[in-house]
Amino acid sequence: MSKKNGLSLGETVLFGMLGALMFALQVVMAPLPNIEPVSLLTMLFAVTFGWKSLYCVYTFVAMEILFHGIGLWNINYLYIWTVLALAAYFLLSLIHISEPTRPR
Repeated sequence: MSKKNGLSLGETVLFGMLGALMFALQVVMAPLPNIEPVSLLTMLFAVTFGWKSLYCVYTFVAMEILFHGIGLWNINYLYIWTVLALAAYFLLSLIHISEPTRPR
């Protein structure tokens, strides 16, 4: 079942799980210095899913708020991750990715 302007049930579950994966990787890798899985996954999801990757980002931000509480940094999370996702999405259109050649 899919809605005309919304997400299907499968997409809702997928984006919820991907947002939870981002949060879990951030929590697990927090003790390790200079490892930023959230930025990498945000860019990867933006390139893969386009504007729908924002569902993953906002799921991650919602889990951050639930886990760490509400603070001033949450306002930054709401737009910084969005800017990163949109930048990755629009930069993809600037590069040309050719199809791999098959050996004969």
